[in-house]
Amino acid sequence: MFFDENKIRNLNLEPWMEIALLFLNKVLTYIPILLFFFIIYTFVFPKDYDKMNRDNFAKRKFSGKVIKCFIDYQNHAAPTIVFSNNSKEGIISKLFSEININDSVVKKEGQLVVSIYKVNGQLVVFDYRK
Repeated sequence: MFFDENKIRNLNLEPWMEIALLFLNKVLTYIPILLFFFIIYTFVFPKDYDKMNRDNFAKRKFSGKVIKCFIDYQNHAAPTIVFSNNSKEGIISKLFSEININDSVVKKEGQLVVSIYKVNGQLVVFDYRK
């Protein structure tokens, strides 16, 4: 313990103040311990979230004509597109800003490139690595 609890009790404080000091005593004791373990965990088990996201994106495949673009608030506010076959794909914000309704989108499995065929015939190539 940070402070001796018996000494706190013997100070003849108001009950609410005694409770507050006892609580503070526990907090000051356990926070450094938890912080120590958090720091050790962070450095011993680092995660490369960018690589994990790239790998997950590479495994996916989708294609079709986009009929709807929206933010799916029931799925962590993920930008989402809906294809003409009613399949839905959650995508990253940078890609979401490039896609419009009636665009055709092609993403092949194992690749990090998405081809967006615009209504006006323009081809936009989105590279996930950039």
